Amino acid sequence: YLNCFPYRTAGDRMPRASALRSSWANVVEPLLIELKPATVVALGMKAGGFAERQFRGPGKLYVVPRTIGDTRVSEAAQVVLEVLRQRET
Repeated sequence: YLNCFPYRTAGDRMPRASALRSSWANVVEPLLIELKPATVVALGMKAGGFAERQFRGPGKLYVVPRTIGDTRVSEAAQVVLEVLRQRET
C-alpha cells in the first residue's frame, strides 16, 4: 500500500497544485513505475481527481469517495468497492 498524498492541509483544503505535482513526480510516479501495480485505489475525491489526471500506468485506477469524518461508507464508495471485490474473484 502506498499513500500518494501522505499529508493533511489546514482545514483539509486542497494542497497547492505545485505541491501535488511535486509529490507525484518525486515520490508516487517513481514508485508506480517500479512496482507496476495492476490496481491503484485512490481514497477520496481530491486525491482521486489528481491521480486521474496524472496516472499513466498500465494498471487500472479506482477512486473510492470518502465521507466527512469517515463514519460511514457512502453508496458511491460501495459501488466502487463491489467492482474491486468482483475483480478479485
